[in-house]
Formats: sequence, C-alpha cells, structure tokens
Amino acid sequence: MCVDHVGSMRKADVRVLWREGLAVAGLLVVQLASDYAGAALFVSLAVWACRSTRNAVQSLSLSAVVTLCNPALVGDHRPFITTLRWVLLFAATLRIFGDADWRPKARPGWLTPLIVFGAVALALSVVGRDWVLSGLKICVFLAGAGSALVGIRDRRYPLTYWLSWFVTVYAVVLSLSVPLYFMSAGRSRNQVGFQGILGQPQAYGVFVAPLAVYLAVSLLTGRIQFRVHWTTYLILPWSWYSLFESGCRTALLAAGFAVLVSLSSILLLAARARVRTRLLFGVGAGAAVCVIGLMLYGGDIRDVMIGFLQKGRYSLETSLFSPEGLGGARVFQARTLFASFTERPLTGMGFGLAAAGVEQSIGNDRIIGLPVSAPTEQGILPLAVLAQIGFPGAIVLAVFLYAIAKPVMAGGRPAFIALFLTLMFVNLGELIFFALGSGGMQMWLLVAVCYEAAMATGRGQTGSQSRSSGRVLTLATSTGAAWRG
Repeated sequence: MCVDHVGSMRKADVRVLWREGLAVAGLLVVQLASDYAGAALFVSLAVWACRSTRNAVQSLSLSAVVTLCNPALVGDHRPFITTLRWVLLFAATLRIFGDADWRPKARPGWLTPLIVFGAVALALSVVGRDWVLSGLKICVFLAGAGSALVGIRDRRYPLTYWLSWFVTVYAVVLSLSVPLYFMSAGRSRNQVGFQGILGQPQAYGVFVAPLAVYLAVSLLTGRIQFRVHWTTYLILPWSWYSLFESGCRTALLAAGFAVLVSLSSILLLAARARVRTRLLFGVGAGAAVCVIGLMLYGGDIRDVMIGFLQKGRYSLETSLFSPEGLGGARVFQARTLFASFTERPLTGMGFGLAAAGVEQSIGNDRIIGLPVSAPTEQGILPLAVLAQIGFPGAIVLAVFLYAIAKPVMAGGRPAFIALFLTLMFVNLGELIFFALGSGGMQMWLLVAVCYEAAMATGRGQTGSQSRSSGRVLTLATSTGAAWRG
C-alpha cells in the first residue's frame, strides 16, 4: 500500500522504535557467541534484504554497524565477513533497484550525474594502476550510494519511519557502549580514545556525530518539519559526551561547525520571533552553563581540552604543521595526495587506489580469488578525489554532489542542513565517502534522508520553478528561505 510521504511526516513523531531496537541489540549481542556468528548474521541479513525495499535498507544500515564491531568483543578473526558484506550489498541493491520506479517523470535529479560519474570513473580506471580493482570499487560505490538514495526515496515508507529507524540504531549503539566506558574493551584500540562497541575511536566519533548534531539542532529549533519525541532527547547528553571522549577531533569539529553555521544563519535570518526567542534561550542557557563550569573547574577543563587536542602523542610546543604538531598527520596525507595528483592530473592513480609511493594492501577471497578488501587511508576528500580520478573525474563528482546539495541547502530545514553539513565535513579528515563496506554506507543513507526531507517540503524541487526564481544558492539565503516558508 502506498503511503503519502508528506502527510505521514506531519502525523508522526521521530522516536526510538523499541521493538526494532531490541531486535537490533539482540543481533549485535549474538556476535559474542562465536567467531562464525558474524558470518551467520550477514547471511541472515542478505536473506532479509531480499524480502522488500524496507528490509534491504534496514540490512544495509545494520551491515555498517556489524562490520565496525569492536574486535575486543567479537574477536579479530571473523571468517567470511569481508566477502559476505559484498554479497549483502548486491542482494540489497538488486531488491531496491528491482522495486524502484524508473519512469522518466519519477527519476531524481541526481541519477544522471551519478551514472555519468560512474562512466567517467570507469573510463579513467582503464589507464590507472589496477583497472580491475578500480572497476570493482566503482561498482561497489555505485551500488551502495545508489541503493541508499533509491531505497530511502521509496514512497511506500514514510520518511519519519526512516528517521526513527536511524535514531533507533544510533540509540542502540550508544546504549550498548555505556558499559564499555568502565571497561578496558571500550578503549582497546589505543587505550586513550573511547570506541564503545565499534572498532576504533575514529569510527565511533564519525558514527555518533550526525545523531548528536541532528538532535541538538532539533531541540534548539523546536517542531518545524518533524516532531522529535521527548524520550529521544534522553540520549543527547551521552552522544555528545561520548563523542568528545572518542578523541575524534575531525568528527567533533565537523559537528560543532555544522551546528554553528546552521544556528548562526537562523539567528540572523529567521523571520519568526518565536523561533529566534527559543534559539536564543537555548544558546544562552548553554553559554551560562559553560561560564559556570569554567569558573568552578577552569583548570580541570583546560587540562581535559589539552589532552583532547594532543591525544597522547602530539605536542603544543612545536609548529602546528610539523610532524609532532597537531596537524602533522594531515599535512603528510595532503602532501602525498597532492604529489599523486601532480603526477597524473588528468587520469589519477585509479579510483579507490592508494596514493603514489604508498603500498596498496589487497585481501583476496580464498574461494573466488577476487579482491574483497583494499583499504586506503587518505583522509581528505577533495585531495583524495583529485589523486584517484584526476581533475576530470573531480568535476563530474562535484556535479553529482551539487545535484544532491542544492535541494538540501535550498529547501531543507535547519536540522537536516546541519546533519548534511556534518556528513560532508567529516570527510575532510576521516574519509568515509567511498567506504561503502563500513561507515560510508550509513553516511549515504543519511544523505538520502536529508535529500528526501528537502524534496518533501516542496521547496527543494529543481526544475522550471526553481530556475525561474533565480535564487542564489548560499547557506544564509537558503536557510532563511526555508524558515520564512
């Protein structure tokens, strides 16, 4: 039965789905039983994905969490996981694409740019260092990003359900991570940053940041497009505190900057006095708490902040961009990526491949012999794109991103603008944009939610009406337009 998308949004709340939450928690906990439990879980999720589009999207979001699970809990050796996650991805893709409405009038604006990007990236991979590996990675990216965008677009399922589903998954991860705060397993990666039930502190920080931002901005701006049930806000303090404890500076800075930009534009341009009053009250209360905290515990807070910045291995005494400085690691990555780009500015090294001079780690499946794991740690999205697919590929990818970002920034509500900005900003330090086998899958599902939320307002539509209006797409004017509507 088809459900009216906008009508359902106005009637329902965004809340934690308790029944689904208990099921998700059970699936994550069952991995403790055996090394093969993860493989059995992926097989079950692949079968579940074949039932419907909704089940396929659910399976994809859960696969990201299962893949990232803390090795101190589930073990370092989990047979067949790497191969089965791709089986799940393509099973879900076939189900989602098979159910989708591909009529010309129903095609989204991002579809053609995504197809063109895939074709250009494939063409460039032919002259790359490893065209087979690049080709496989391109297919994975197209399948993962396309499945997320098409699956959330399915009008049979109201957008509030998907918002509630993702909030529920986040709430389960946060809740299961609470006991680990008091256990060594919660910091097993480096004994410094908190990682909860996930594999490393950076993964935890990047995973939690979007939820923290969405709930914080929703709380400060009130009921505008969606009502967030009050019980959902109970996880907000822990989400921000655990994000800070993770020590993931990229995620915290991305979250803070996204909140600052969206709320600043609201204060300047919101036409509703009630909105400004609520926001000013919230910001004022937060500022008062900070001032009182600094007066009472200023020295302790200073030590905590210095520890957060240093992460146990960086120095504040040396230059910011020296090897021992706070930005030393990113500077090394930037130089390596830029050197790769200057070596092959028109074709790049190959989609998904390591930078020049960096060894490419490849893991092949023991049965079929195909590469199923080839991670690269490149960190900075713009430079990584230039290094991998050169200037022509970067232009085509920018067009695809613009097709998604324009409706979100022009027609989205503040909470979704902040959520979208967080998802983009984390890729300036922790590159998950192309990591469809782990955290990148969750990122693209949330990007799809932001896009569909903007389109559902009726102001994010592109076409003759949008072109005739002649609006300039800037953050300030777009956010103001969304609030005046």
